[in-house]
Amino acid sequence: MKPRQRQAAILEFLQSQGKCSVEELAQHFDTTGTTIRKDLVTLENAGTVIRTYGGVVLNKDEADPPIDHKTLINTHKKAQIA
Repeated sequence: MKPRQRQAAILEFLQSQGKCSVEELAQHFDTTGTTIRKDLVTLENAGTVIRTYGGVVLNKDEADPPIDHKTLINTHKKAQIA
């Protein structure tokens, strides 16, 4: 899975779960904690998530996610509609 795809999937996962740990994300996406942490830093810099000690939560203050992340969210559902 490419980093942008994984980051979009992390955002989807967080929308359904609310918050989760780095370990939980690493197990869910079958990758290492280091890879997840790098993705979380990227998402935090974009303002979409807030990193906490050992975990992450969605940033409720953000009005709209960046367009490059929006195009990767719900790709499976979008493909079904098309």
